[in-house]
Amino acid sequence: MFISIGARMSFELDNNVIKFRTCGAINTKFNEEIDILNETGVLDGYISSNELNILLLLAKKSYSKNSEFTEISFQGIKLKLNIHQQKITNALKRLMKKNLINKTINGYSLSKKGFRLINKLLNINSCLNEECGEYIGIEISFSLKKLKNQENILRSIYLLKKRWFSHWRYVGIFTSFNSIKMEWQSLSRDLEACLCVTNEKLRIAIFDKTNNPNKVNLKYLEIEIDDFLSKIQKIIGINLLDEHQISKYMIITSSCCDKLKMKNWLSTYT
Repeated sequence: MFISIGARMSFELDNNVIKFRTCGAINTKFNEEIDILNETGVLDGYISSNELNILLLLAKKSYSKNSEFTEISFQGIKLKLNIHQQKITNALKRLMKKNLINKTINGYSLSKKGFRLINKLLNINSCLNEECGEYIGIEISFSLKKLKNQENILRSIYLLKKRWFSHWRYVGIFTSFNSIKMEWQSLSRDLEACLCVTNEKLRIAIFDKTNNPNKVNLKYLEIEIDDFLSKIQKIIGINLLDEHQISKYMIITSSCCDKLKMKNWLSTYT
């Protein structure tokens, strides 16, 4: 199968499907009444449902992006949780007062106390409800080792931070010792885009969170990733397609989260 990107070139979509979690969404929600959770004593003081949802969003994004430091913007929290901005503002103020989150230059991040609280909640088997499913996506990969503009690209990637364009809204930035990731979500909330930069590769992935894995609309994803790539190229001022070092794959990511694995991963940051 051949997929065209822009008017300049076309290339083959690899038949090998990659199981991909790093940029995939995890739809995990609290399943118990908040009063019941507060009564367990685990929460160490009263916490509202909005506060818990924000904490869980920060924790699950850290886990799903394998990020040592997760910073989600105010608008990213609003977009992901679909909560009125005044309620988010009030919840963030309370969380900062309780030292469960930190305000950063790029948004909000979990504190060690916040990580510990989420880990305690993961011990309560019934407190989290997972909405399982599989998302279909397309990933474009550029080999940085072969790109002649490698240094310019690495510097220019930061121009994308906090940027909104077309129907894409910036969610946050996720950093680790060997990668930088950024995430956007469409206004319709049906698409999620992730850009990942490592020492060797630049990867761009777009997921359709409404797609049926048995009836993949690749044409729709083709149009969307074409538009996304076009927009970010204008922002960073580099035509990545000039490099001709491109790989493309169909990818599948599960929205389920293994709570034990998540707990073990988060415990390293407490």
